[in-house]
Amino acid sequence: MKFKTTAGILFFIFLSFSAQALPAFQVFQGTVRLNGTDAPAGTVIGAYIQGDEDPDAVDGLVTVASPGTYELIVSGDYDYSGNTIVFKIDNQTADQTAQFLTEGSLVYLNLTVGVTVTTTTTTTTTTTTTTTLTSGECQMKGDADPCDGTVDNFELLDYIERWMSGEVTDLDVLEAIDNWALT
Repeated sequence: MKFKTTAGILFFIFLSFSAQALPAFQVFQGTVRLNGTDAPAGTVIGAYIQGDEDPDAVDGLVTVASPGTYELIVSGDYDYSGNTIVFKIDNQTADQTAQFLTEGSLVYLNLTVGVTVTTTTTTTTTTTTTTTLTSGECQMKGDADPCDGTVDNFELLDYIERWMSGEVTDLDVLEAIDNWALT
C-alpha cells in the first residue's frame, strides 16, 4: 500500500511539472545602428515576444558595451515558438523583427532604427582582380584549403576552434556559420 501511495504522489508531481511551460531561449548577435550611425555604448536594447502573456513585458534586455555591436539573450516558453519578437533600441521600435525559435539557436541580426531607404542607380564596371592567397587562406570565411567555395561541417568546426583560440573575431565566425548554412 505504501508503494502505491508513493507512486501516486510521484505521478502527481510529474503531471504538475509537465503542465507548466518549459523555458526556452534564443541568442541574437549583430550590429546596432541609430539613424545610420553605430549605436553608442550605453544604448539599451529590449526584446519583446508578441503573443505571450504580456507582449509589453521585456523578454531580453542588454546595454550596448561596444559601440555598434550587441549580444542579447531572449527567453520565453516553448509555447511561444514561432511568435514574433519586436526589438526596441532606446525605446524606439527597430526596423527588424525575428521569430522566436526554441532550439537555443544563435541568430545573427543587424538592428537599425531611423534609417531611410533610398534607391540609387549605379553603373557597374567589371574589373578582374587576381588575389594571391597564402596556403590555407581562402576568401570565403570558414572555407579551408582546398578553397572550393563551400564550408562543410569539418571546416566549420575547425573555424570555431580558431575562434575559441582568438585567431578570428566573433563576426568572422558568424559569417562562417552563414556560409556553412548556404552550402
